[in-house]
Amino acid sequence: MLYSMQNYIDKFGQYHARPTEGDPPTNDGFIVSAYAKKAGLVVDLHQLKDLFSQLARTNGLPLERLPGKSHPYLSRDVILGLYYLGIIDEEWIKDKHRWSFSPHPIPKFNILKSLQELGECRNQHRNYFWENELSHIYRFAFAVPVTDRFVMMRRPSLFIKMVGLINKHLMKPKSNSSKLIHWLKYDKVPELRVFEEYFGHDHPITLKMKETIS
Repeated sequence: MLYSMQNYIDKFGQYHARPTEGDPPTNDGFIVSAYAKKAGLVVDLHQLKDLFSQLARTNGLPLERLPGKSHPYLSRDVILGLYYLGIIDEEWIKDKHRWSFSPHPIPKFNILKSLQELGECRNQHRNYFWENELSHIYRFAFAVPVTDRFVMMRRPSLFIKMVGLINKHLMKPKSNSSKLIHWLKYDKVPELRVFEEYFGHDHPITLKMKETIS
């Protein structure tokens, strides 16, 4: 079944991997919209910036991905999407929030409690730590990875530059989602199969990339 491009854009202007009749069908609108922009599709940045301004905040940091929907919290992918859409910049995430997107205050570092909570998360779902308020690992779980800081910073330190270059040139992502992140960050276009498997054959991003790759 074929879908028009509009079927994948919700009422907030976000692209999604699944069709929509208006309401967001997923929580990943910002990152998928960044993929759409990267692919060369038209993205209403004004509408997306307006959506971002509507999100509930604490100390300037959004607590939600969609208005009135408090869970799940922001993720690394959402932060990357916001950055590549031009909604946030280095100053916003580095100077205002110290490379953290934690929705709650981070307690003073305690290595024993941190290790205990990390152990408790073992073999659990990735959301387990915030669902159970394991606050001592917020500083790790809600921190922007060094490899992402590398592409966000105008003047990365030597250490960050070294880690970023290793990630860019030597690391080979395995999952389709990781390959898409790699494409967004480093302009390394994955095989068309990655787009077909992740979005579907008739998704506008896949159709646009067919033109680019072929």
